Amino acid sequence: MSEGKFDEAILFEPGIQKAYIDHNPKDYHYWFPLSSPTALSVNLTEAPFNNVKFRQAMDYAINKEMIYKQGEYGYEPPANESFCPPN
Repeated sequence: MSEGKFDEAILFEPGIQKAYIDHNPKDYHYWFPLSSPTALSVNLTEAPFNNVKFRQAMDYAINKEMIYKQGEYGYEPPANESFCPPN
């Protein structure tokens, strides 16, 4: 991509702004279509995941904002309980 040989890619590209756009903002662009959110799935038949109170505590303990900013480079905001896209 940095050599201008791709015009579309469907993959996670960390730091895309710094790696590509900042080098040539006139010609290099990116866009993320709405898609299904990243989710954490657990086996509800196994302890402690079969305990709703444990799952609620786990939900509160996960820093979704930090994951969004660091793990996703701020590309897509955290999912909500309904899995509906923001806005």
